[in-house]
Amino acid sequence: MAQKYYGYLRDVATGLEAEEQREQLLRWGIVEKHLYADLVGETEESFPAFRRLMKTVHEGDVLVVPSLDRLGSSYEEIQRVWAYLIKERHLDLVILDIPILDTRTNKALLGSLMTDIVLQLFEYIAQRENNLARLRQAEGIAMARAKGVHLGRPPRPTPEGFEDYYALWRAKQLSFTEFARKIDVTETQLKWLVRKKRKETAAR
Repeated sequence: MAQKYYGYLRDVATGLEAEEQREQLLRWGIVEKHLYADLVGETEESFPAFRRLMKTVHEGDVLVVPSLDRLGSSYEEIQRVWAYLIKERHLDLVILDIPILDTRTNKALLGSLMTDIVLQLFEYIAQRENNLARLRQAEGIAMARAKGVHLGRPPRPTPEGFEDYYALWRAKQLSFTEFARKIDVTETQLKWLVRKKRKETAAR
């Protein structure tokens, strides 16, 4: 079967940039009927144009994209898509703005070697981004706590009348069930409120 060339765009919007990228692929030699594009807002699970493309291509065909970020929105996703296209579907990839990422070059050796290097590079970058994100999050939490900022859910407000009924309950003039009913909470919620009250009292 003769080798065919296809173009793909992901997260494209209507406008000048999208049209320029389409023209770039057409100038390169992709015919209009072999050009597929998923619009901004498509979810990773759907990507209808990509799914149609994968039903059309065959082993040995060439997929051309204007830039690496057309394959995914993160290095993790790009790594996954790259591995799928090269190692599972056995396609060749041409990245127009990074000519060295042309897996057709010296196919017997360089193509395979380049794929492994690129995948390792993506894995390293993705891991580094994840580590940096966790580090920034930890630093942000530490700074917020140092400033006395409350993190997580806002504290529950104490029900109206709690203090008065709490005193009656402590004096055994009110049962726990009646206490809960008076302030319109469940007994489980009341247990939490009582523990909170005792901690506040002990801290004074």
